Amino acid sequence: MVVAQFPTARPVAKNIPIAMVNEDQGPMGQKVAKQLTDITKLGTGSQATTIKWTTKPTEQSIKRAMDQEKYYGAIIIPKNFHKTCRWFRKMDNQLK
Repeated sequence: MVVAQFPTARPVAKNIPIAMVNEDQGPMGQKVAKQLTDITKLGTGSQATTIKWTTKPTEQSIKRAMDQEKYYGAIIIPKNFHKTCRWFRKMDNQLK
């Protein structure tokens, strides 16, 4: 006799810890950081995965926390990110 059980429930990840540091002082870095942290859910309904954002002060603090497995992922907005965005915008305008 063989007995098998197939799970009917599908586990959904909730409150996935993600860290972020914004080292950019320009308005573009702050705008990107806000837009990212406003994303708290991926998917819809009861099957949605939720994200728990934590802001860290430095890239080094994120690396330490990642080594301790406190976060599943991290986003680092580097210094002078806004200058890079301006460069891309300038190049895009030149191509038009």
